[in-house]
Amino acid sequence: MPLTFRPEVPERSSVFVGRGGHGFGAAMIHSLFLINSSGDIFLEKHWKSVVSRSVCDYFFEAQERASEAENVPPVISTPHHYLLSVYRHKIFFVAVIQTEVPPLFVIEFLHRVVDTFQKSLSAQFLHLHFWILFAIRFISER
Repeated sequence: MPLTFRPEVPERSSVFVGRGGHGFGAAMIHSLFLINSSGDIFLEKHWKSVVSRSVCDYFFEAQERASEAENVPPVISTPHHYLLSVYRHKIFFVAVIQTEVPPLFVIEFLHRVVDTFQKSLSAQFLHLHFWILFAIRFISER
């Protein structure tokens, strides 16, 4: 049975990031950006609405101020968004949110995304599922 992460955070607590009066249920990640060590956004996923890549400029400014990649602040406040990030395997996973969110919940989610990518893109997985992946690619080209 897999373990599930169910944070028990009161609706109004000091661990919330944000200015609005929305509770935990209204909190949502709008976009996820994957940024490599040279500063290129190589993958982005948008859920609720498309967020311009220019929001990452605030992240790049914080990255320039940091002495090392590990020293970039995990929570960056912008005029209209909050950027929450983790740095693993020389890649930044940056979540963009617009409402109140428990930062540790989002950071834990980002770490789980990294773990999922790592498991599903491992050499052993690709070796075991080569023909399935080949068939999917072949069918999608039609």
